[in-house]
Amino acid sequence: MSKVIWLPEALSDLVRLFDFLKLQNESIAFQAAQAIREAGFSLANMPYKGTAFGDGSERRKLI
Repeated sequence: MSKVIWLPEALSDLVRLFDFLKLQNESIAFQAAQAIREAGFSLANMPYKGTAFGDGSERRKLI
């Protein structure tokens, strides 16, 4: 099985999104953050899901 490694920038974006949404609705903020985390971790089971960065690394972008 592949390993998912979150870039610091991705984690920072996730925290910023959560903080922004929490101002409106904490429950929705939690659901959105959880959905994003699950999508990211799903790459461990399906490592070729998403788009390759194209920089020669094995990193992939999941939008």
